[in-house]
Amino acid sequence: MDYISKIPFIMGASAAIVIGIISYSNGYELKTVCVRMTAGMVLFFAAGVFLRRLINNIYEEVKEKNEQNVQNSTEPPNIDKKEHDKNHGIDYRVGDDPPDGRYNEEIKSDKLYDEEFVPLEVSRVTIKDNEQ
Repeated sequence: MDYISKIPFIMGASAAIVIGIISYSNGYELKTVCVRMTAGMVLFFAAGVFLRRLINNIYEEVKEKNEQNVQNSTEPPNIDKKEHDKNHGIDYRVGDDPPDGRYNEEIKSDKLYDEEFVPLEVSRVTIKDNEQ
């Protein structure tokens, strides 16, 4: 954002230099070259101010939209506790039957299977008697 604040000066100065070089190479008098450089600098400085204001407005709009999107995404939707637990809870069910004994398609499709889990040998404890 530092260069954006300097856009009017950069545009005005570079336009004045280009106009001065072109006018001097064409053989105009010094007074005419200075008047042209001054007029060009003022015009391009004004264009730079307009461009800077346009860029700042666009930047502010994008910033506000991003803040709005962040606010909308962080606000939780209004759902009751049962639905929240149902959607975000951990399912500890292992067997085929639901805990209440009734058959439910939804529960059957959402089962968690731990087929790849193999307990470590360290977790099995055996007690040996040292009486020999």
